[in-house]
Amino acid sequence: MRLLPNLAVALVVAATPALARERCDTPDPTPGLKIEFHFGLGDVNDPQMDEQLYQMQIKQKHGIDARSVRVSGDGCLEAFVQAADGSWGVQYYDPDTFERVN
Repeated sequence: MRLLPNLAVALVVAATPALARERCDTPDPTPGLKIEFHFGLGDVNDPQMDEQLYQMQIKQKHGIDARSVRVSGDGCLEAFVQAADGSWGVQYYDPDTFERVN
């Protein structure tokens, strides 16, 4: 008898879209031709070198002095930054444009 209301609640919860930030590893939805050029410095297989470069670029583009930057599982840059009140938080950036994603 209680199974039906519980099942209805579970179905509503499962059908609700998750509230999450946008992903950075999805292709650009803008139609047309896109040409990219890339170059690297140092060892191309060294992820620590990439993270240091991302950290410098975030500081240049946004003036944010991040404690560390790493590439998250969905391709976004995950920057650990200190707020004005002294607490630490995470901000996400697109690795191609260095724009903040929510």
